[in-house]
Amino acid sequence: MISYNTVLSLAFLKKSRFTGSERGMRYSVSYADREGISVLLAEVCPGPFSVDKTKRELFETKEFAFTEEGRKEAVDWINDRYEANRMLYEEVFRHPMRYYSRHHIEDAGL
Repeated sequence: MISYNTVLSLAFLKKSRFTGSERGMRYSVSYADREGISVLLAEVCPGPFSVDKTKRELFETKEFAFTEEGRKEAVDWINDRYEANRMLYEEVFRHPMRYYSRHHIEDAGL
């Protein structure tokens, strides 16, 4: 499980996306502007690849207030998503090559 201190400060998130992993689950937290309203965008997906190399249809996404409370709620949601899908994430963690073709975005031209 990730802790509240794992996901960096709101000042960092305003400028950069934070990504991480937890035993087969990949996640990211980033800033988004929704028609002038600042939100935190939290996303989770199964590994074994980074969030940038995983097929979009595998993602779960949720928005939170761009506040300290929203940051804590995002961390709680990420942890809840891990628990809800623990069996899949643990399987991906133990056997990443089984998921290569199902989860990986193919690079164009390679």
